[in-house]
Amino acid sequence: MDKETNNKIFNYDSLFWSPNYVATSAWIEHIPFGFWIIEVLRPRVVVELGVHNGTSYFSFCQAVKTLGIDTACYGIDMWKGDEHAGFYGEEVFESVAKYNSREF
Repeated sequence: MDKETNNKIFNYDSLFWSPNYVATSAWIEHIPFGFWIIEVLRPRVVVELGVHNGTSYFSFCQAVKTLGIDTACYGIDMWKGDEHAGFYGEEVFESVAKYNSREF
């Protein structure tokens, strides 16, 4: 790979954004990737399967909003949890829904 090709990754402003929403999640370190993938692909639709507390979902939504692109974002979850993420109650859904309504 030549030097010019190798440096193209730095042409994406999204790699340097700060997230507006962060909740406890194994996805926190992937937020810059979430921003970047939206900037690079500019999808028409984003579907998040397994939203939990919204850290990854809201990184996609923030990127869409910041970039001003015409993308529909959907978060699909039962909001009950599982053995990997832990089990939780309606308060997680209510928190995610409230933030989503307010910001997006």
